[in-house]
Amino acid sequence: MTLSFNPKTDGFILTSNDAVRARAAGLTLSTRIRGPQGEKVWYTADNAMNPTHNPYAALPFISEADAGAKARLGRLYTDYKASWADSCDEDYPSPPGMEYMPYQKAGVSYALKRGNCLIGDEPGLGKTIQAIGVANAIEAQRVLVVCPASIRLNWQREIWAWSTMQKLSTYPILKASDGVSPVANFVIISYDLVRKEALHEALYELDWDMIILDEGHYLKTLEALRTRAIFGGGTGAFKKKHLSERTGRILTLTGTPLPNRPRECYTIAKALCWESIDWANYDDFTYRYNPSGRVSDNYVREEKGRLPELRARLRCNFMVRRLKADVLKDLPDKRYEMSYVEPNGAIREVLAREKLIDFDPRTFINPDFGIDGQIATVRREMGEAMVPRVVEHVKYLLDIVGIPKLVIFAHHKNVIAALVEALHKYGVVVRTGGQGSVRQQRAIDEFVARVKLRIFLGQLDTMEGADGLQAVCDRCLFAEPAWTPGRNEQCVDRLHRYGQHGNVIAQFMLAAGSFNEMVLKGVLVKAKSIHETLDEGGYVK
Repeated sequence: MTLSFNPKTDGFILTSNDAVRARAAGLTLSTRIRGPQGEKVWYTADNAMNPTHNPYAALPFISEADAGAKARLGRLYTDYKASWADSCDEDYPSPPGMEYMPYQKAGVSYALKRGNCLIGDEPGLGKTIQAIGVANAIEAQRVLVVCPASIRLNWQREIWAWSTMQKLSTYPILKASDGVSPVANFVIISYDLVRKEALHEALYELDWDMIILDEGHYLKTLEALRTRAIFGGGTGAFKKKHLSERTGRILTLTGTPLPNRPRECYTIAKALCWESIDWANYDDFTYRYNPSGRVSDNYVREEKGRLPELRARLRCNFMVRRLKADVLKDLPDKRYEMSYVEPNGAIREVLAREKLIDFDPRTFINPDFGIDGQIATVRREMGEAMVPRVVEHVKYLLDIVGIPKLVIFAHHKNVIAALVEALHKYGVVVRTGGQGSVRQQRAIDEFVARVKLRIFLGQLDTMEGADGLQAVCDRCLFAEPAWTPGRNEQCVDRLHRYGQHGNVIAQFMLAAGSFNEMVLKGVLVKAKSIHETLDEGGYVK
């Protein structure tokens, strides 16, 4: 296999019989030319988004490149390696007694060299600390933090711990009537409130040294009001007034840049560095990296395309992303287990109803908890029917195995209530969406501090930003799994993060043949696709 560059056609040529790898990179097979020993010849040329000179498609083959191709790819390869950097020689301001880890300094360095940046490190590596480090380095005096509502107060605590700003002031906006402080150094607001007209207008009137978008995958949908409030688009007030106009630097944080599929990173790519995707529109981007075809009126089968090229475009231009296995060498492993239950009467009834529904969860267009009708009903019913079996298993883990503390994840509030009632004697603390930030954090603090509280019961979509569980627990159980790879992974990573000293085990309670079992297997496939796009193989050598 040899990669070369042809200056006459201004394109790269790969001579190889490895058709799988070449096609995965999106290269085009020549039907007329063969290599010196009869090998197939592949081109980076195609009919969309830069038809000839496409170094991003060639970059995955740099280890097979000749001198001419390496020279052409040299600068790009330097940027690509920087997105994996686990250390740097620079020192950045930090409070007395506080020190960035080497890979965190490398993340700050990467961000400072770009106007806009995505820190996409795996959960648990301290993206918040790196963001504050960037603010320290540029001596920012006014920063806007947009984040999920449940972690606004956590952000405030981290800012007070890591900011080097003199006479620091922070202003978390907890409700619409709080208004906006024009003098606070850090204003912290939720995605739900940033779209409120009065608050948005007040934020727009201020100039920001930096805007930090935590859990940036919240902005995956172009039409969502929160996306338009920050990046513009659509019609109405947000078309002409959007917050990204009021700053010269946007820093986005998310451990799941592709929550479910490649096309979901389009919004962030366009906003942070549209040039990185050759100014493609949404349809062209989706056709190239996430092609799909309608199978029936109920669902669309989505494919993956050109993932090595997409990975190179993101990493070379605006995304720094490190894996825990690479930068925390001594972090324990994590393991997933599917734990099948023996069906009782209630479970068998739900299984029978599922079979009557014409639905394949593995190819559902939008697999998440926002599902209506019969599907939503049977999912809730399965969660309810599984409660006795989940309770049995929890008692086994606590009483027989002797696990000191256990984290349980569920979604439906009535399932959570039933689990609390059945397991209350073990000492249960609960974190749900209706509690508010203070109570949610208190639940974690109490679970960590009190030995007699052995069960932490968390609602799936409230776990973003939750920190501290890893100090006392290394075992979690899903009473109800999420239907997106990012959601399950994010929950497990509440335990598998810095400060954990055990091997993390995550168990999924399943009934054989259920929607949950089928979708969980599909989730693993989607997770593999995401891994291939963002991380596969580390950087090419």
